[in-house]
Amino acid sequence: MATFITNDIVKNRHVSRTVKRQTVNEVVDFSSQYGSDLSKSYTVANVVGETNIYPKYGDFTQSLVFRTYGRWWSSCPSSLKSFKQYHQPDFLSQDFIDIRYSYSVYPTKIEIFETYNPGAVVRILACDSETKYIPPRWILLWAGSPRKCAAKARVFSPALKKCPFKTRRLRLEFNQEQCDYFTEIDAVYLHGVESEIEYNYSEEKEDSIVSMTEAFHQRMSMNSNLNNENSYVRNDSVNISMLPIEVFNKILSYLRFSEFGNLSKTCRFFRDCCYDPVYFKEFNLQPYWFKVNGVSLQYLTHRCRSTEKLCMSWCGSDGLFTTQDFERFLKNMNSGTLRCLYLSCCRFLDVSILKVIVEVCPDLEELDLSSCIHLPSAAFENLAMLKNLKRLNLYRTQVTEKDLAIIVESCPKLKYINLGGCYQFGNYDEAMTHLQYCPNIFSLDLWRSKSITANGIISIINHCPNLEEIDLGWCKNVASHGIIRHLVTHCQKIKKIFLTAVRTLTDDDLLAISENCSLLEQLDILGNSNVSKESAERVLMECTNLKFFDVSFCSKLDSVWYHEMKARFPLVDLKKSVSH
Repeated sequence: MATFITNDIVKNRHVSRTVKRQTVNEVVDFSSQYGSDLSKSYTVANVVGETNIYPKYGDFTQSLVFRTYGRWWSSCPSSLKSFKQYHQPDFLSQDFIDIRYSYSVYPTKIEIFETYNPGAVVRILACDSETKYIPPRWILLWAGSPRKCAAKARVFSPALKKCPFKTRRLRLEFNQEQCDYFTEIDAVYLHGVESEIEYNYSEEKEDSIVSMTEAFHQRMSMNSNLNNENSYVRNDSVNISMLPIEVFNKILSYLRFSEFGNLSKTCRFFRDCCYDPVYFKEFNLQPYWFKVNGVSLQYLTHRCRSTEKLCMSWCGSDGLFTTQDFERFLKNMNSGTLRCLYLSCCRFLDVSILKVIVEVCPDLEELDLSSCIHLPSAAFENLAMLKNLKRLNLYRTQVTEKDLAIIVESCPKLKYINLGGCYQFGNYDEAMTHLQYCPNIFSLDLWRSKSITANGIISIINHCPNLEEIDLGWCKNVASHGIIRHLVTHCQKIKKIFLTAVRTLTDDDLLAISENCSLLEQLDILGNSNVSKESAERVLMECTNLKFFDVSFCSKLDSVWYHEMKARFPLVDLKKSVSH
């Protein structure tokens, strides 16, 4: 950390401020990372400390990289459908990192060193470090839209809103839909002053901060004023309640959740409408992760009586609510109606609450526990009670092959399983034999499943005839003895196959893909030095539905070939990373 002096002239008076510049001291939490938890390459830990890449531009292993990018992961067969009910158009975040610095300051500037495909930062939030609030409060310092930026390194330093407290903890949120390839972050500097007097030299107006709980209290306090005759629309005025219900529902479908709260204050008619459970069939609380607490869950219960699809991903961090709060919420909201429950990165989950979920939500069809890294292995066998489960996301969890065997033997309707980055697995080959109990599997994500070999792929071939997508990225031991040819010959419905960093991939494997995968839309062969221009071109020619083809770091596929193929096949988004 460096300290320096800056002088500012404000309204004809001279102000001297001691501004501290700090580098990240530690990463508190994050949603995903491209690298392995057991490695330093492409992991979130690379934002700690000073810059070591900038001003260079390119793909560097020493940077922070998230798991996905662009629109490709949202267009594959297993992608999640967006929520149909009221939406939050200004919440665009897909990934996040929580970072902590050594000293608390009033933030004056934040510098984000983007060294590859910049433009993905969409929100910056600060946490109250000097907290007299338990749990701590958060404030939004900046928000914007993802942008397609020039292909060069940059220091992103947006104008910040004034922060009413000192902080040493920030959250950065990202959306990579406009990025041609993975965004990469080198470092994040925090500039700030320690004194409130120095910070208050600006006359900038502070934004009011109203928590979700305070908003609920405000609405509830007004309910008593909505019960008199004057609360109704007068008979001689236009009465919106006379609109056809289809029109009225369409109008309300455009509202954000916060706008439902404001509308409920206007009159008794609108209050009753805004508390009607029919508008909360699908309920996404992720945009409010830093506002949802135990009290707000209590008030939300009555609105969620008929909820079928609930997203609480990222919620409950820093003790904003307890497992007991969430248990009461589930039990009181008639959770038997729930079909989809998304709890990615929820740190409040434990063994007991997972038991409650399977007890009170017996008909769950989709469950997302990705990056719930604190859930112990013993918790996952409870999922065997969910007999109707179709989608299960266990990315970066402590699930083991023993747990998976118990689950799949009891959940024959499973169609989608994500086991990427599950490092407690000792034997993926053994786990794949249990897929015989799930004949309808169409999507299998085995990202960085290092122990899987050709034997595991044979089990997949034998038990998953309807397979549409498979991710074998960084599964280094699978491409041997013609196993890829065997896979695509028997699973000809495949639309997506990722063979990232499978170094032993051969021309024969690519030819097999071109001959058998007529429905193929996405293919990744990054990091292969064996495949030739001829076999890669054959894929482009024969796979007429191909939309995405990553040939980054394929040494035989040079830039001349790449640009020629880009011109010949303009409908295919051909990817070739810029190396340093």
